[in-house]
Amino acid sequence: MRILATLSLFLGCVLAKITSKSILITYDDIDANPLVSATSPVPNPYKGLDFLDWRARANGVSILKSQSGNNTISAGGTGGILSGSTTPPNITSQYDGSNVVFYDLVSTYFGCAVSTAVSTGAPQPCTLQFQGFKIDGSNTTVLATFDANAKPPKLSFVDFKKKLNGVKSVTVTVAASSTVPLTTVEFLDTTKVVEYVKS
Repeated sequence: MRILATLSLFLGCVLAKITSKSILITYDDIDANPLVSATSPVPNPYKGLDFLDWRARANGVSILKSQSGNNTISAGGTGGILSGSTTPPNITSQYDGSNVVFYDLVSTYFGCAVSTAVSTGAPQPCTLQFQGFKIDGSNTTVLATFDANAKPPKLSFVDFKKKLNGVKSVTVTVAASSTVPLTTVEFLDTTKVVEYVKS
């Protein structure tokens, strides 16, 4: 079945003409509310992808500062509850009008902190689970552990080493945390992707 799916994708790529482009997503061009992240959802589609249940955070509301400049994106925690989030945060190429057939999630900076109603507190030890759903119907999981003891506090870096190549979507959830997962907010910044675009 997987061979047929791969063959079908190959033939589709030949007919549609697929080109690839590498993008470094810093999130710094999003107009983020400096006080309450729940009111600053990532505008979708963004950089060719849909960031479902992700919110932009300006540096002013987090101890964990952006690796790239002004903003990070975050999910979960109290902000997720306030914004009505009920599903795992997702980064997907599958939306109406998308010309991105699939993408590679190459690397990202990430972190966790305890959540409050309007802000985030101290960095929290956590392990994030990145689950990629591939175009051939398979899925794969990568676990990444955040170093909450870095001085000064900073985001950790994960290189996915091609394990999340050829995905149509990736969910990001808290697999383990030093606090209740519901009160843990997860951060991403400076995310590198390669998108495969049909023309």
